[in-house]
Amino acid sequence: MNPRKKVDLKLIIVGALGVGKTSLLHQYVHKTFFEEYQTTLGASILSKIIILDDTTLKLQVSQEVVHGWCKEKDMPYFEVSAKNDINVVQAFEVLASRALLRRIHV
Repeated sequence: MNPRKKVDLKLIIVGALGVGKTSLLHQYVHKTFFEEYQTTLGASILSKIIILDDTTLKLQVSQEVVHGWCKEKDMPYFEVSAKNDINVVQAFEVLASRALLRRIHV
């Protein structure tokens, strides 16, 4: 029997129109970048399973505009590039790790 814990987390990507939120999702989940830009209509949700600190996490990542959410939740800011795959994995895994810590301490 696997002693690993399993947790589902939902992450929100905040940003203005056209900044690359959908591209970030696709780079993180599928390791792809599309040069041709098409505006996303409605919500875009992708899932990825990762392992952090002996816990299996199912990340459900959605893009959403939420004013003040990051500041209110004391979440870090990352400069990322989906096109060049800069800080994409690090950003998602730091956010997942912080969310897991908050969940454990509640």
